[in-house]
Amino acid sequence: MDVERARHLADGLRAARLARRRAEAEELRLITQLACGYHLETESDAHDALYEQDEPVGGDGCPLVSEWLSLELAALLGCTSRQATSLIGRALNLRYRHPRLWTAVQQVELDPHRAAAAAARCESLPPDVADEVGVRWAAAQHRLSWGAAMNLMDRLIIEAAPEIAAERERRTLNGRYVSISRYREGSMQVSAQLDVLDAKYLEAAVSQISGLLVDDGAATGCDADQVRAKALGVLANPAYALALQQRAAMQPRLVEERAPGRSAIDGDEPEPDPMDGERRPHPADCAGHVCGTITVPLTQLRPATDVVVHIPATAVEGLAGGARVERAGWLTMETLKDLLGDRKVAVRPVIDLPEIPAEDPYRPSARLREAVIQLFPTEAFPYSETASRALEQDHTRAFRTGPPRQSRIGNLAPLRTRTHRAKTAGHWWYDQPAPGCLIWRSPLGYRYRVTPHGTCPLN
Repeated sequence: MDVERARHLADGLRAARLARRRAEAEELRLITQLACGYHLETESDAHDALYEQDEPVGGDGCPLVSEWLSLELAALLGCTSRQATSLIGRALNLRYRHPRLWTAVQQVELDPHRAAAAAARCESLPPDVADEVGVRWAAAQHRLSWGAAMNLMDRLIIEAAPEIAAERERRTLNGRYVSISRYREGSMQVSAQLDVLDAKYLEAAVSQISGLLVDDGAATGCDADQVRAKALGVLANPAYALALQQRAAMQPRLVEERAPGRSAIDGDEPEPDPMDGERRPHPADCAGHVCGTITVPLTQLRPATDVVVHIPATAVEGLAGGARVERAGWLTMETLKDLLGDRKVAVRPVIDLPEIPAEDPYRPSARLREAVIQLFPTEAFPYSETASRALEQDHTRAFRTGPPRQSRIGNLAPLRTRTHRAKTAGHWWYDQPAPGCLIWRSPLGYRYRVTPHGTCPLN
C-alpha cells in the first residue's frame, strides 16, 4: 500500500471517529431530555405501591427521574436496566454539574465517554467544586491515556476536597465486592474491588502460586497470563494451595542458631556451635507460613459448591453436542469432561417441559418452578441478564381465584420486582403466545419479542 492510499484511509478513520463523537454527544443530550420529560400516569384507584416514584441517579443539582425510565431505556438501547441507570446518571452529572465540560462535549471538543466517566468521579463534590475540578481536568486530560486521565481526576478531587475524598474512599471500601460473571467459551470473568493491601497480598499470592505451578510442572504449555489464571483457581482450593507450598518448602525445619545451653533471650553473642554447622530442629517442627500437615485427600478438602449443568437429551448418547452451565453459558461436552475431572457429580432426572402438568395453586410446585427456570434461565424481560432462579414467577395472564390449571408452562415467567410492578401498574404489557415466547410492549409503544435465545425488537 502506498503512502497516499494509507493517508486516505487514515483520514477516513479520523472522520469516522469524529462522527462517532458527534453521535455519542447527541445520545447523551437525548438521554438527559428524556430523563427530564419521562413520566407515566398511574390509574387513580391503583395500589399505593404501584404509583411512580422519582429517584436520584446523579449527584446534587441533578433532577430526579422516573423509576420506570431505566426499563424503557434498557430495552431501547439493548442493555440491562442497571447499565441504563448508570448511563442516565452519567449524562445528568455531566449536563447539570459540569456545564463547561458539557459544552465541550456538545462541541465535539471532548470525548463524551471520557468526560462522563470523569464527571461520575466527582459525584460526591458540591456542584460548584465539581465544575471547577472538571475545568482543571479538561485542560490537561487530552495529553493522557484513559487510566492516567482518571488518576489525574482523583488527584484533583483530593486537592480540592480532601475530607470529601476521604469519605468517598471509606464508602468505596464499604462497597468492596467480588463478582463472577460474563461466561465465554468455558471460562468466566472474575472482577473484584479490594482494599489496596488485600489487592497487593492477592497479587503476591498469585505470583507465588504461579511460580510453584511452573516448578511443579503443572503449567506446561501455558503463557504467563494463563499460569496466573490457574494460580487464582488454585487459591480457590486452599488445601491444594497449601499442599503446593509445603511441597516446595519440603517442610524445612527451623533451626536454633544459638550454641547448646545458651538461652534465646541472652543478650550475648552465641558461641560457635561445636557440631560444625549441624542444626538442631526447632521444637515446633514448623515451616512458618506453611506449618501444618494435610492428612486427608485433597479432593475432600475442596470447597463445596453446586454447579448445575443442563445436558439436552439429544446430546446424552455418546456425550456429543453441548451442555449449558447454569448462570454461565454453553460449552462442549469435551471441555465439560476435562473441567469435571474427578469431581463428584449428581445426576438429576431430566425435566421434559411438554410433559409438566398444569397446576391449580397460585404458587407453582418445586418441579414446575424448576421447569420454568430451565425455560427462562434469565429474567423474561428485554435484554435482562438477571438469573431467574432467585426471581418470583409471574402469571402472564393474571391469576384468578377459581379456574383450575392456571399455573403452567406457557403462563409463567420469571420477573424482577420492579419489572413486575411496572407490568402490574399497566405501564408495560406482555403476552406469552407460546411457551417460552413473550411479546412485550413498552409505555412508549415499542414492542419486543423475548425468548430463551434473546430479545428481538419488533418495531
